Amino acid sequence: MRTLPNLPLPEIPADQVQNADMLARALRNLIDDGTVAAGQRLPSTRRWAERLGIPRGILVAAFEQLCGEGYLVSVPGRGTQVHPHVRTPAVRCRAPDQSRGAGALDPGLTSAPDRTRAGRDLEIDLTQDAPEAGALDSPRWRAAWRDAAGQTPEDLGPGGLGILRTRICAHLERYRQVHREPDEIVITAGTREGLALLCRALWPAGARIGVERPGYPTMRAALRALGCALTEIPVDAAGVLPPAGGARERVDALLVTPSHQYPFGGALQRERRSALLDWAHRTGGVILEDDYDAELREAGAPMPALCALDDPVGGGVVTMGTFSKLLSADVGVGYLVVPRRLLPAVLRVREALGVPVPWIAQAALADYLRSGDMQRHLARLRRRYRRRRETVAQMFAEVAGVRVLPMDGGLHSVVEVLGDERRLLNACVRSGVRVTGLSDYWGEDASGRAHGLVIGCANPEADAFTEGVRRIRRLVVSGA
Repeated sequence: MRTLPNLPLPEIPADQVQNADMLARALRNLIDDGTVAAGQRLPSTRRWAERLGIPRGILVAAFEQLCGEGYLVSVPGRGTQVHPHVRTPAVRCRAPDQSRGAGALDPGLTSAPDRTRAGRDLEIDLTQDAPEAGALDSPRWRAAWRDAAGQTPEDLGPGGLGILRTRICAHLERYRQVHREPDEIVITAGTREGLALLCRALWPAGARIGVERPGYPTMRAALRALGCALTEIPVDAAGVLPPAGGARERVDALLVTPSHQYPFGGALQRERRSALLDWAHRTGGVILEDDYDAELREAGAPMPALCALDDPVGGGVVTMGTFSKLLSADVGVGYLVVPRRLLPAVLRVREALGVPVPWIAQAALADYLRSGDMQRHLARLRRRYRRRRETVAQMFAEVAGVRVLPMDGGLHSVVEVLGDERRLLNACVRSGVRVTGLSDYWGEDASGRAHGLVIGCANPEADAFTEGVRRIRRLVVSGA
């Protein structure tokens, strides 16, 4: 890393050093106008604070803020310096570094904000509502779609296109250790549509569904819209607890995210998995396994889906999967893995309502899965999302009152904060960043809620993502 000699103590007017924000702004201006060069080593905070006549803590806080914004970098043994690749006027048009390794942080973390692309007036969406995985731009997907468009459509049947169900079986065997027959797969238009199909087929008069606390608000809203009554089931470090069996926790089904609990990211422990399967066997209850991003797990071998441990004939686990988070929200194709005892009821309702996914989309996805490009695409996604989670972790490292939860994969990061979550969310909106509050993942009972942010890693481009996280860090550091 290029380092220039120590910078002589810059003169900064006294009216610009009254607090950390003002001092950071003054230093940022010195870097932006080229007075302080890229790679320049800064004086020690103690010596410089004495010269400015301010408490050292103000200068330390200003340095931390500018490190988070990418203007400065702290190098062990060398102190703090202006980042060598900061976009000062002399290097603002520098071409991107093409030598970055796969494990490097996202572009923009180590450079000042590019206001032509990720300026303060640009709204940045860091929610989980519309992940964009980008596979539809690939030549292989376009070829699959063209080939499907040139074929003569065949009868789908209530379960969906036979060749797609066969390809999904191979996909599940590779990534989820699930060994099922194609006729146990039912094609859906995504997880929520599959959930609606199950509710109509299995509980037409309404059901009492246990949901994880915390858990995904969108699925709760879908269940309520389907006329279901919800019972919150607590989650601990080992995962969701089996329903206790008392009147308060007597449920017809349990909606769970065992491979990657949402939002905290933990995997359901083996003993807890066995307890859930035992609950379903004893009570006749159904476990609705939301397998929303299991293919993006990074640590160790692929974790088996809960249905892989269940009896495929008389069992009680229905796995709901989707390709929307892996390919694009525009694909709109998902699936159910249904035990045979429940299959006739599900197929009767599907036949009455019709298959919601067009033949051409099913045929194109079947061809894409056959091509092997899905494996390469998933590998790219895992690298991309890992870099973004690393970006979040580095941005908030050593920020007081903040904890970034460890994740072994997935499409989001969780940042716990000690401050006022609602105030922080409002400040994010004012700064042009859309993000979700962590407390929203609890139900109506406010007890035991954690507070912070759930940062989606899938949607914006790399520079916009980094700029969005940078804005959030600035707000947290300033106490917004």
